[in-house]
Amino acid sequence: MSPEVHACERALQSAASDLYYISESDSPFEWFFIPADDLERANLSTGSLPDTPAAFASIMYAHEPNANLRHVLAKCANAGQVPLYQPGSDSDDSPGVRDDAISTPSFSYFSTSSASGSGININSSGSDDDFNASTPFHSRIQSIGEFFEPLMDEAASMGQHKQFRELRDRFCLLFGMDPTALSRCCVYRIGQREVGIYAVGIVPGEGIAGLKTLAIET
Repeated sequence: MSPEVHACERALQSAASDLYYISESDSPFEWFFIPADDLERANLSTGSLPDTPAAFASIMYAHEPNANLRHVLAKCANAGQVPLYQPGSDSDDSPGVRDDAISTPSFSYFSTSSASGSGININSSGSDDDFNASTPFHSRIQSIGEFFEPLMDEAASMGQHKQFRELRDRFCLLFGMDPTALSRCCVYRIGQREVGIYAVGIVPGEGIAGLKTLAIET
């Protein structure tokens, strides 16, 4: 990773240290990074964030180690009719392989049989309204300001309000001072009951960086 990305990682991790998102799981925040090369291979912009939860889910799927959240991301991409991005494997040790054949990514749709009975509209037109309306599956985009506002309440955050305010300010300093802007910094909330929360920002020319956590909401 570049010095810019390392600096971003240190800044976000230090602000989120010992901080928990309050839900039935009380989960910590974890750093993640999606390199620009993957965004380009997935035909996504390296200068702005994906404009739908489905587009973000399709690229995040390849970078999410949590099996349950991978399933949620796959359902989100499928509901928006966006194929999952999966990086190709290096073939350097295979004789006669062309340079342009190395690390070729693949794209696939989440199996519709896996979504059977889940309430997902497999034949959705792919708009946000379509998959937001799918029951029990939901996803949406929040501004950084909207996401952090309730967390800065002392009672609701179990006394973590000052840390959450610092973390919000850190996102604004790193990715832009307008906490309502969505193209450079936002929060993707993906799923229902088991919800993947991804607070992200774009590092120009480098990729998407951010923090993720899990919320259990029943």
